Order: sequence, then C-alpha cells, then structure tokens
Amino acid sequence: MRGEHWTQWKGGAPVEGSSPHARGTPSVKRSHEATQGIIPACAVFHTDPYGDASVDEIHAIVRDRGSLLHADVLIHGDYCLPNVILDDWRFSGFVDLDCAGMSDRHVDVYWALWTLRFNLHTDAYLEPFLDTYGRDLVDEELSRIIAAAEAFG
Repeated sequence: MRGEHWTQWKGGAPVEGSSPHARGTPSVKRSHEATQGIIPACAVFHTDPYGDASVDEIHAIVRDRGSLLHADVLIHGDYCLPNVILDDWRFSGFVDLDCAGMSDRHVDVYWALWTLRFNLHTDAYLEPFLDTYGRDLVDEELSRIIAAAEAFG
C-alpha cells in the first residue's frame, strides 16, 4: 500500500455517529481482566517492547498511560495484509470493516507493523513502512501503550 493513501485515509476528520471505540482505543477494564490469566505465547510481538516485564507491569502501562490515546481518526480496526485489496499491486480498497471506527491512529499503525512481521515472516519491511507512512506521524510512546494493551487481547 502506498503511504499517501494510508495517510490520507488516516488523517481524515472524525465521522459523525461512528463508534468511539472500534477495536480501537484499548479497554483498560479488558486489560485488567486479562491480568488474572496468562499472556498467551502468540502475544510475543506485543510484549517484546517490555522485555522481562511482568503481566502486572505491562497492565500498569495501559492503566497509567492509556489516557494519552485519542479517538480522533477513523481507523480500520482490524488492519492486516489479508484485509487490503490490491489491483495490479496498487492499493484498491479494504475488506473486513466491522471493527472500523474512531480511535487513535496508532492502533492501525501498530497492526500494520504486526502484520508485516507476522504475514511476511520478516522484520525487513518495518522500517520502510514507517518511512513511507511518515515517522513524524508515529509516536513511539503511544505505540508502546497499544502494544501493552494488545498483549491482553
């Protein structure tokens, strides 16, 4: 997908009547409930930024910093490579929009990075993606909060 399409779509104005929380801004309550169990092994991408941090320490990040996230753009909510339609290798559209709504842009950026690693089995495309998307539009701290929340599903 070309970066200008992505940023045009991400930079849009809020849509009246849309859901304030699609998959979107992570639920602190949901995260807290998950601390009662174990973070699944498939959550490694989500916990990598925290090294050997405990479940409680990762939950505290969401609890203490989750308010920094803003539901101020329209997101896909389930952004991953299988949900992007290409026509002759050019962006054509999206599918699976049931989680779309207003949330923080970092939710979809986070999942874009995840899908590049997961679906292509390499980190080789992470840096080029960030360069194309626009590094000035990505806040590392907010991405870390999303990672912490997603560790709990």
